[in-house]
Amino acid sequence: MTFVADECVLESIIVRLRADGHTVHAIRDTNGGAADPDVLAIAVSHQAVLLTQGKDFGELVFRLQL
Repeated sequence: MTFVADECVLESIIVRLRADGHTVHAIRDTNGGAADPDVLAIAVSHQAVLLTQGKDFGELVFRLQL
């Protein structure tokens, strides 16, 4: 499975997912400081599950239908 980990995701979670054989694109490593819409676009482009604690993504996905 492929994941995009927002900057708020703990490194230990990323390490564990990778150890379990998953692909994890860590925003802090590739696009640090990216705005939420950009993080969402990255997840969509990778056809990945977005891991985040950010509540703003609910608005982006459900209200704005991004």
